[in-house]
Amino acid sequence: VVIDQIDPGRQSHTDPLILSIIGGLLETLTPAGYSTLLTTNEHFLSSSAVGADGAVMLGQGEGAHRVTQVSAMNLPMVVWGEPVPGVSVKVVGSDNRMGGKLAAEHLVSRGASRLLFLGDVQHPEIAARLDGFREALASSEARLVGALPCPFTAEGGAEAVRGALDIGTEFDAVFAASDFIAAGVCDALSARGLSVPGDVAIVGFDDAPIASVHRPSISSIRQDGAEAGHALAKAVIALIEGGAPTTAHALPVELIARETSR
Repeated sequence: VVIDQIDPGRQSHTDPLILSIIGGLLETLTPAGYSTLLTTNEHFLSSSAVGADGAVMLGQGEGAHRVTQVSAMNLPMVVWGEPVPGVSVKVVGSDNRMGGKLAAEHLVSRGASRLLFLGDVQHPEIAARLDGFREALASSEARLVGALPCPFTAEGGAEAVRGALDIGTEFDAVFAASDFIAAGVCDALSARGLSVPGDVAIVGFDDAPIASVHRPSISSIRQDGAEAGHALAKAVIALIEGGAPTTAHALPVELIARETSR
């Protein structure tokens, strides 16, 4: 299992979604007779993958360049993320585009008309969330007033939304690419005297534990990490055992409405 080398200031290896996916992988790979080695892409590439039967990659890197590097090892490989044109690997991921649509439809249905997106679209799955968000807004009278890059952290979200406020951007809803970003947005808005959801509604992504314990609790697009791990494991086993590569597998997502958008 190869994890993209993460800058601690942009995302944590202890991200609950990553840990949940790893748990799901173990639940399927171990009974099937496969041992699991957890490493980073840099260590994996330098080790020449000696003795590995296959690889599962968690995290594509910006522009999916990490996938291209690891796929050059010519091992049966499955990637958690979003399909990228020109990169021919088996991909398992949540339906990110649908997640964006669900967030937009929900926020618009509660009256939002000026919406802000926060997330790093250099990552293919985040770009797909923004694409779905834009697509849903195009069929409404609401509009996207900005799409700001930021790390997958609470401080990243807080800094991004403070910047938007400082330059006078007017918005009444935020779609954040992760729940940690959403938590930072919520705290920063409250510190500026803005009510959530009275002045600004917020939807995050992942349905991480922070979404339910934060106050106010955070509405989120839920993706099932354990099910993702099971799907990734089944896919790589099929490749190892001679199965033909299949098309991308999109796992369902759902909106969990909580206090930040009610």
